[in-house]
Amino acid sequence: MVSADGNTTSTALEGLRVLDLTGGQAGALTTMVLCDNGAEVVKVEPPGGDRLRRLPAYVMWHRGKLGVVADLATEAGRDRVRELAIGADVMVQDWRPGVARRHGLAHPQLAPANDRLVTCAITGFGPRGPWARLKGYEGVVAAKSGVFSTPSGSLDTGARPRFSPIAAGSFGAAMGALQGILAALYARGADGPGQLVEASLLQGLTSYDLYPWLEPLVPPERLVRERPAGMGSTIYPPISGIVAFTKDGRCIQFGNFLPHQLAAFLRATDLTDWYRENAGGPTEVVQAYARQRITERTWDEWQAAFDAEPDIAGEPYRTAEEATRHPQLVHNGQVVDIDDPRWGPTTQIGPLVTLESTPADIGEPAPAIGQHDRTAYFPRRDRPRATRQLSGAPLAGVTIVELAWFYAAPFGLALLADLGARVIKVENLAGDPHRSQSGVREFAGVKGLQGKESLAVDTRTAEGKEILHRLLRRADMVMRNFREEASVRTEVDAASLLAVNPDLFYLYAAAYGSSGPSAMRPAYAPTIGVGVGHQALQLGWEHAFDDVTAMDPDEAVQLGELTQQRQAHSLVNADSGAALGVGTAMLLGLLATQRTGTGQAGQTSMLGTNAYTVSEAFFVAADAPRHPRADPDAYGLGALYRLYPAATGWVFLAVTDDEEWGGLAATVRDAGGPDLDSDPRFRSAAHRESHDTALAAVLAATIAGRTAAEWEALSTAHDVACVEVNDQPFPVFTTQHPAMVENGFVGEVEHPLFGRHRRHGAIVTMEQPATLGPGCLVGQHTRAILRELGYSESAIDGLRARGVVTWP
Repeated sequence: MVSADGNTTSTALEGLRVLDLTGGQAGALTTMVLCDNGAEVVKVEPPGGDRLRRLPAYVMWHRGKLGVVADLATEAGRDRVRELAIGADVMVQDWRPGVARRHGLAHPQLAPANDRLVTCAITGFGPRGPWARLKGYEGVVAAKSGVFSTPSGSLDTGARPRFSPIAAGSFGAAMGALQGILAALYARGADGPGQLVEASLLQGLTSYDLYPWLEPLVPPERLVRERPAGMGSTIYPPISGIVAFTKDGRCIQFGNFLPHQLAAFLRATDLTDWYRENAGGPTEVVQAYARQRITERTWDEWQAAFDAEPDIAGEPYRTAEEATRHPQLVHNGQVVDIDDPRWGPTTQIGPLVTLESTPADIGEPAPAIGQHDRTAYFPRRDRPRATRQLSGAPLAGVTIVELAWFYAAPFGLALLADLGARVIKVENLAGDPHRSQSGVREFAGVKGLQGKESLAVDTRTAEGKEILHRLLRRADMVMRNFREEASVRTEVDAASLLAVNPDLFYLYAAAYGSSGPSAMRPAYAPTIGVGVGHQALQLGWEHAFDDVTAMDPDEAVQLGELTQQRQAHSLVNADSGAALGVGTAMLLGLLATQRTGTGQAGQTSMLGTNAYTVSEAFFVAADAPRHPRADPDAYGLGALYRLYPAATGWVFLAVTDDEEWGGLAATVRDAGGPDLDSDPRFRSAAHRESHDTALAAVLAATIAGRTAAEWEALSTAHDVACVEVNDQPFPVFTTQHPAMVENGFVGEVEHPLFGRHRRHGAIVTMEQPATLGPGCLVGQHTRAILRELGYSESAIDGLRARGVVTWP
């Protein structure tokens, strides 16, 4: 490819061969990112095509790939796929456990003919445990793991389960799969073997459990309360994160959590004097007054006022489709336009990460069914077998320096620490403010600090800067998330640090970007989430930014409060989404460095990465149908993909094709219910869609006649996903349920403050072992690191005496 300056460049994964045997969203996203970054991907479909072709986003997920049809029920089809696998570097499949072996395509069956192959298996619940055989659809995994039953950030369950349409498990599984694949390719190198990599939606979902998981695991006497607050909660001014409507009907999410941000908001809204006098009043009164003020102007008027105060964190709600026109995403090149043979001009999600020297190459549309049947082959490579065995963790020997705080970027490096990387967090003497975000010392920071070492140093001093530079000269990668202007001023921007060590891969994990209309704007999970369409999708809104109308001010105040309450149920948060993307981007940069021999800079953004979380809706074509919206009462997407109350408990039903419809009809007959097949309203998929309300009523009446457990047992016999909804809180489930324990999705560590406790495991399982570590205290490893960098004991003591470094 040719870059903008006319020089010839390569992509990060040029020459890599990938075989895509997946049929779900997680696998499609995994291979899309590989393809975007230069891999040659052959997508295999069954006769008649992939079941996801019914979704417009299919052409985005499979852009640039080669399309082949193979019937794995036949020997010829299996031979065709096996021949592709023997010539591939990576094979990705998302079958349930045991299917690959029945097809002769399990990793141990392929390795004798291609010992360099990296095989990735994506499942819903992992390869073992009580639910391994259930169909791993997003809604099914969410229902069984307590996601639908648990309000965000809570250890309580709600009055009833509420459906979430955001495919967080699929996105998390895709990032886990990518991190495993890229780490396996790095460990393979030039002369090593491939290995089996396993990811699951269940593992992906654990990334979204930031705080509450720890509370039941720590003895109360070990909790050092620094201020009165609820466990895991934060104390912020009552108007910091309000949701409010403008005069012209736009909805805005604010996130002014730091004092200078709140002050900027008060200046822009002319509320400074009022707030000084009334801040101590009842929260609902203070919030209502602030919401009332926002109703006095249109969005355009407020935007002008907010632009004059760049410290204000706030975003207007957008649907995912509307977010494809977000000015910052357009500026970043994180949306792309592709002419598709089926849909014509389309606007799609852009690259996950911008790499300066090995940029992504996106432009070719998705293939038609069987388009490359006669031309897509992976000839067997004439190369020697692996000459060394795998040993240790996949990222053993890799050193990463972290210059970042809070969760949205740091947790991405904690994921790499789980895979064996040495991650050294460089923080100021007071430590990452995320450590103190809750009312309990260090509680909020644990997950983002897992497996890391802490070097507490004042890099504003000449001596502190020299310590940082010594460390960087020994490092392989560095990541920062401070805003660009401050980073240039403190000389931790890409140009400054690559001058210290040109072989580094340097990632700027931005909120918005290094330049552009929102580059100077602070961001938090709530503001980023509404900016890319998370909450509009959760709320079932058809429009959020476009086609809105003015409303009565009192109505607007009430609706702002209601909107804030309704969206609080969602487990999905943009910090976790961003962090997952950071981990993947770092590994893509590491592998590019290994393949090219040179360092480079790259950039992700919270905004761009979180568009991937709603990728099924982040797609625009004039004639394409819109992604289905959840109903206002949060039951689901339609009669055949929704929650139903049973005689006791609730079930989640997922029927996605005609074969599963037949299984559901048989299940209902076995239960003594109506003969669904004989009802003319339901005789075809098109008829069922046009009579969706009637079908939901029939199913609701039928399901109400038996318990949820009975329905799961009956439907499982027909291989239909009608599962009992787990009412266990999600944070408890993720650390204690047999499905987590039997799959090895948890481990135990010794924290210096909280003692021995269980924690979530790595989000990907590899043949090479994970290296699970605990969180760390501020400066816990300062002395050891300084010794390693060549400082004597007396010099180290002198640095501390002068206030350059510290330790506990």
